[in-house]
Amino acid sequence: MKYFVNEYLLEFNSGIEHAEFHRVRMFDSIGEKTAIVTRNYDNLHEQKRIRYGLPVGSILNMFDYFQGVTDVLDPGDDFLTLEDLNLPADYNIKTGANKHVVFEGSRTVMEIIIVPGTFGRIKQIDYFDKYDRLVSSDLFDFRGFKSRTLYFDKDSRLLHQVSYDINGNVVVEEFFSRTESDQATLSLIHLVDYENHELYFNNYDDMFVFFLNELNAKDKHAVFVADRPGVAYQSVLEMAEPVDRFVTIPKVHATDKKDQVNSNLIGWYNDPVKLKAEKLNGIIVATPEQQRDLIAWSGGIQNLTTNIMVAPYAGITMDQSDKYLSGKDQYKIIFVGSLSKSNHLIELLGMFTQIKTSIAAATFDIYGYGPISTRLSAEIKRLNLEQDVHIKGYVTNDKLVEAYKQANIIVKASDDDSFPLAIVESLEYGTFPVYMDMGYGTKHLKTANIGSIINEDDYQGMVNVIVEHILGASDRNTMDLNRSGLLYGDAALRWKNQLNAGRMVYIEQ
Repeated sequence: MKYFVNEYLLEFNSGIEHAEFHRVRMFDSIGEKTAIVTRNYDNLHEQKRIRYGLPVGSILNMFDYFQGVTDVLDPGDDFLTLEDLNLPADYNIKTGANKHVVFEGSRTVMEIIIVPGTFGRIKQIDYFDKYDRLVSSDLFDFRGFKSRTLYFDKDSRLLHQVSYDINGNVVVEEFFSRTESDQATLSLIHLVDYENHELYFNNYDDMFVFFLNELNAKDKHAVFVADRPGVAYQSVLEMAEPVDRFVTIPKVHATDKKDQVNSNLIGWYNDPVKLKAEKLNGIIVATPEQQRDLIAWSGGIQNLTTNIMVAPYAGITMDQSDKYLSGKDQYKIIFVGSLSKSNHLIELLGMFTQIKTSIAAATFDIYGYGPISTRLSAEIKRLNLEQDVHIKGYVTNDKLVEAYKQANIIVKASDDDSFPLAIVESLEYGTFPVYMDMGYGTKHLKTANIGSIINEDDYQGMVNVIVEHILGASDRNTMDLNRSGLLYGDAALRWKNQLNAGRMVYIEQ
């Protein structure tokens, strides 16, 4: 099994997680099972798996593993609801879409939290004493069973929490103490009767390394790919040998975005690239350009202590772009990505104002979230573009697909990308990319004759290309996705070959 190691999956995910989603689908397209491995407790990861269209069993959580519930499936319509609680008849219940509040007279007895995006499926029940203090909380897995209980002190501060197996037996205990600033901090983890042993850990990181070692010990063909800098990198590097392990580089690797050869390495890459590279089978980047720069940064091939490999971070299931052309909104432009300074969205707004002077019907939809969202909204208002530019936020996979289907053009001007993930996603739906020659990945698109590449900072050039395309003066049919190497089958074989090239060979006994 190939394990793609992360720390968590969130409600709003980054390009790191979306690249993992693509990789799982790539391998699934050639009939190989893989799993995204997460450390943090998450009672909704099955909902996320369904939301992102991932195969059954493709998310493997550390707590799930020790709770023995990795094979428990979504119960469909048979899940826990308010009616299943059989509350006393004299309780009064104030129901809501997101939360039910239960009263005994005027006193709050419990609050019942609903799983977001569902009709009544219970996520959590909080219990209160007669002084309205939170005393405990039961957490329910999306798949329908009680998964964890939290216990609080007289000031409603977390003291102790336990996780259960499917039969309600405690299998993990966690104890908390107080810091000088009166914050809860984990002091001890007890793994209860694990394979007839009582095991103790001081923190989640140590427990995670133990978990990864268990996966490796029980699967002699295991391969680990650490994707998230920080916890995932460090945990995979600390695994016991022998182990086949790789890391991916999700962004540019050096501090000066315009000089990736001579500037300092970004801090979180120090261990995998420089200090502990010899522990790895390889470092995987998304483009030959970043491979070349990283080798040069390291002083040349002769100075490498591990392989530096190339495999695409995203792909498409098939070239069906012609299928969606008739349903396109000719005047719709979109951006998909983080709302951050590195994506030059303020400059793209300025570009759009120039497009509006030529094409009054043009619209611009921005999908994503990030630190400059407030500033972006203010700039839209300042430019009097509220009727034409819409910040759509972070949307689920199905809504993003609809955006790709409707949009005529997708734009990108990122200076720290390792791979233009959203552009590649959009190609399957016939969206025409217009992108600046910034960051990594754009040269591959240019070589494959995909979309239009614009010189860095040439926003007037971007305006000209977009106006020409909307008015029908440019030819989208020159794009040949079948020869791009981005189809899932081709991309999966590239990944498979790279991982196999770096693997140790085990002799079966």
